Amino acid sequence: MDIPAWMALSQEYDQYISSDPAQWYDGFDLYMARKIAQREALIAVEQETCFGVIAFSRPHNRITFFGYSRAADERTAEALLAAALRELNLNREITVNTPKGDYPKLQNEKRFLENHGFVVYDDTVLENGCPMFGMIKR
Repeated sequence: MDIPAWMALSQEYDQYISSDPAQWYDGFDLYMARKIAQREALIAVEQETCFGVIAFSRPHNRITFFGYSRAADERTAEALLAAALRELNLNREITVNTPKGDYPKLQNEKRFLENHGFVVYDDTVLENGCPMFGMIKR
């Protein structure tokens, strides 16, 4: 997996997050390297362009990162989510945090997760200073 491509995709979200970018990215390089080493990250690439990334934790049955490019279509998000769910235990609750905000991109991602069975269980989550919705799929 290409760490610079993952970082570039993540930076597409910088305009939407309300925390200090330095705080948001604190430890992100180590996180990416760990997920790749554990084979818990998938990337959607076409013609050397990163269209999306999803990372997960098998032990915690959790999606730990989910992002797709503005240039991607919903099929990319569908494929990434389906691939990650195949790696997780569907007989247990699956959790994910998704950024809160009034931006259409963030609202579309929340709606996408809701359309796939996730519901908000906590709207007070802070992740590296960024307000998030804690979502769960039962």
